[in-house]
Amino acid sequence: MAGSSGKIFYTTNSGSNWIEGVIDSGLVLGFPIEKIKFFDAMTGYASGGAFDLAGVMWNSTNGGRSWRAKVVGPEPVHDFHIFDSLRILRSRRGF
Repeated sequence: MAGSSGKIFYTTNSGSNWIEGVIDSGLVLGFPIEKIKFFDAMTGYASGGAFDLAGVMWNSTNGGRSWRAKVVGPEPVHDFHIFDSLRILRSRRGF
């Protein structure tokens, strides 16, 4: 779960409790997160950013417990499609 605060949360008990994930963010701290999708139980991606500032993609390799952020463009990334664990097509407008 995520949102406008730039935080990502995960659960280990079907949503009874939520734990804040660790984001290694560098300069993208606090950017809104719009989408989260998982390729498998361990490999996940998230997208978002801020208009006229940065499009950001985050990825996790441990089930959402920690995330790495990367600026991928000047505009928010609203949606993306996962082809496999290493290839993603991102969209600024959604699919």
